[in-house]
Formats: sequence, structure tokens, C-alpha cells
Amino acid sequence: MPITGEKPGIGAYRCINCQNLVKLHSSEDSLPTCASCHDTDFEKVKGSKQGKIIKEVLALIIWIYLFIKIFIFEIDIYIIQKYFPSFSWLFKYKFFIFIALLAILWMILRNKRFFGFILFTIVYPFFLLFWRIPKLLFKTKNWVGIFAALGILVSFFNSLKLNFMIFTLLSVSGLLIIISNAKFTLIPSIIVFFLFLILHFIRRFSYGFKKFSILNKYASSVIKFWQQVQSAIRSSEEQKTIQQKKTAEEEEANQRSNRLQWLLILNKACYFLASKLRYIQKGGIAFLYYFSSLLYSVFLVILVFAFQNLALYKIDPSSFNNPPKGKFMFFFYYSFNTLFKNNIPDFYPRGSLARLFNSTEIFFGFLVLVILVYLLFTIIREKHKEEIESSIIVIKKQGTELGKIIDNEYHLSVDQAIKEIEKIKGSMLKIIYYFMVNIE
Repeated sequence: MPITGEKPGIGAYRCINCQNLVKLHSSEDSLPTCASCHDTDFEKVKGSKQGKIIKEVLALIIWIYLFIKIFIFEIDIYIIQKYFPSFSWLFKYKFFIFIALLAILWMILRNKRFFGFILFTIVYPFFLLFWRIPKLLFKTKNWVGIFAALGILVSFFNSLKLNFMIFTLLSVSGLLIIISNAKFTLIPSIIVFFLFLILHFIRRFSYGFKKFSILNKYASSVIKFWQQVQSAIRSSEEQKTIQQKKTAEEEEANQRSNRLQWLLILNKACYFLASKLRYIQKGGIAFLYYFSSLLYSVFLVILVFAFQNLALYKIDPSSFNNPPKGKFMFFFYYSFNTLFKNNIPDFYPRGSLARLFNSTEIFFGFLVLVILVYLLFTIIREKHKEEIESSIIVIKKQGTELGKIIDNEYHLSVDQAIKEIEKIKGSMLKIIYYFMVNIE
């Protein structure tokens, strides 16, 4: 779009007539007349795809580096000492090196792009989880993965406050175990992790006896959404009767056309959703969900006891026969071997509390591998099949109700309404076609 008459911002602009490029380095600059064709119409050049890829790769590298450094080992020290030992002196001045690199980056990118990159890096995990991965799933039409992800997100956001508080408490406890050696911080952290593990297993067991499971929330969500649509339809009808005398015939026709298109979109979306639920009912989403839930429980047991054993070693190093060969990562390795009863010859528990932790972890492993497997693959599996079926019935009913509204208000069937929209080349026709094509 031309920006003639508008105040330009910092960035690159292209002449619409001859495609000549000009760069503005200050928001106070004004667009000049093109040197080649003397035109004054310019359009802003968007960032290149390569630049976006580089920005995303850098953000991913930064987060991987931070995760490894905080939770596993000092990766930067290891790389320098292993491959560049002559530069070990740099660690004495790492703070000054960091702020110097930050200043150079600021100078190159300038204010807007620099702060944009910093903000993007901070929120990158959320961008990856809530945009990049869902977009990839929709692009590949991986409906099993889409519905599995939706189920996890619905479950997470339904108890967002509780999950956030638990995550914060665990993060603080884990950080205290890693950086602290004081008993008054280590002992409460051990208790927090152990209580969280018990809470996790109680919640897992309760899934088999709850009236509604995660997948059944689709139906309730559709019902709530449908109630909002109905109220919006009623309010639009009231507004239409009030403004009918004031609006012109063309504007009223456009409003009716847009309303019809929205009704068609909702109608086709209901049948689209019902067909995908039927697809996943026959497919492997149940197995995927149960298996991922099982792996999550196994990972939690290993992680919790890794932190607990690390804290116990800091409180009383004599609890184990030898000093560990590393920090947290070694105890994670030790916890993994304990869960699967694969003893480490040169490192084993010697104190009574360390042996109790060892036996308790084996007990939780038994719960995961025996009781939870039976619970998830028998009781909940059949329960979810029934609830998916009820969800399909509810969603199809809403689609039928929308079809009746179209018939009552426009005196057209759904197919006839689509033909009418095709004649006027409706703006939402592509969305309607998308749902129609993907209904199985």
C-alpha cells in the first residue's frame, strides 16, 4: 500500500513506480522524491524471510544454552576448556564481554529491531508452543496431533492458576537445590517435590473416576460457544429491526450476506469438527494421549528424585558411597537407573534416608508401570470413546440447528445458500470451501 501523506517510520522503502530502494534511519525523516523517476509514492519493505529464520534460530540457541547451563552443566566452560583452553581467562571478564556484545548488537539493529529481538527471545517458548507447533500441525493436517494438543491446552488452561503456582513453586525449589547448600532451604525443597509427586499421582488416578475427561470438554466448549452465537444472533436481529428504516438497501443486503456467510461457516465448522472427532476416535489419539501421559509420569518420577537425591547429598554427603561425577545431570542419570533397577556399581546409597529414597522411587516406578498402565489403557480408554461419541452428537446437533436458522430466515437450504454466496462472490467463501473440502 502507498504511504504518500503518511509519516514514515524507520526502515527500508521501495518506490512503487521504479522499485528504487531508500532507507530511513530516523522516525523524523521524511520520504524523499525518488532519484530515478521523481515519484513520491513508496511502500515499506517487509523483513526478509531469511532474517526471520535467523532471529528464530538465535532465540532457540539462546534458550537451549540457558537450559543446559542452568539444569545440566556449565556448557560454555566445558567448550572453552576442551577446545580453546588458551582463552580460559575470558571467564574472568564474561560480564563485560556480555554487555559489549549487547551494545554491538544494539548498534547494528538500532532501537526498534533490537528491543523487538529481545522481546521475541523472552517470549520464544510461548511462541513455539502456541504458534509454531500448532501452525505446523495444521499445515500438515495432522488431526491426531492437533486434537491431542488441544486436549492438553484445554486441560492446562482450565486450571491455569493452580498450574502456574505449582510451576513457580517447583522452579524456585529446584533453583534452591541447585544453588544452595543450606539445610533450611534444601529440606523444604525436598518436601515440595515429594508433595507434588503425590499430588500428580492422585490427579492421575482421579481421571479414571471423573465424570468428564479432557476430550469431553470439546462438547461443553461447543455448547458455550453456540450459546454466545445465539445471543449474538438475537442481538443482531434486534439491531436490524431498529436500524432497518435507517439503512440503505445495499447496506442491508451486505449485512444479510455477511450474516449468511457466518451461519454457513459455523454450520460447516460443526460438521468439520464432528468428522475430525470421528476420525480420531478411529485413529490413534487415545493411544497417543495415554502413552504421552505415561511417559510424562515416568519423567516426573525421575526428575523429582534427581532433585531430592541432589539435595540429600548436599545435606549429608556421606549418604552415598562416592562423590557424584557431576551436578544435577549425574543425579538425573542415577535416578533413571534406579527407576529401572539398573544399579551403578561405583555409586549407590549408603545412608538410611538415601536408601529410603531409592526404595520409594522403585515403588513409584511400580505405580507407573503397572497400576497406571492398567488404569489408562482400560478404564479411561473406554470412557473417552463414549465421551467422544457424545461430543460428536452434540456438535452435529448444533450444525443441524444452524441449518434450520438458514432455512427459516433465508428460505434456503444449506446447499442453495452456498450457491447464492458463490454468485455474489462472498468474501468468506474460501473459509466455507476449506471446511467443506475437509469434511470426511
